[in-house]
Amino acid sequence: MRKFEVLEFSISVIEDLSSFIHSIERVDKNLGSQIRRAATSISLNIAEGDRRSGKDRLYHFRVASGSANELRTALRVAVAWKIIRQELIAPVLKIIDKIVAILWKLTH
Repeated sequence: MRKFEVLEFSISVIEDLSSFIHSIERVDKNLGSQIRRAATSISLNIAEGDRRSGKDRLYHFRVASGSANELRTALRVAVAWKIIRQELIAPVLKIIDKIVAILWKLTH
């Protein structure tokens, strides 16, 4: 089975989030749920786009990029509400930046 690098990055984001998502959900269940949905959407749309072609392929990669930006913002909101510390999300944000950069290249 071939590995699609951006998909692997998106899975690693979920693995990293799993270490602290419960802390967010304890304080703000809705924000935690939004974070889970956005992270899941990134991976699922990348995987679906990988098997599509043409405009359909681009659509899924654009949705994944939008979900990545949503996730980035939701994590920043959690920091702003002092639910989690910036240091905790910094590694995740770096991976999200890589994902967004790769998706930009795939769509342009």
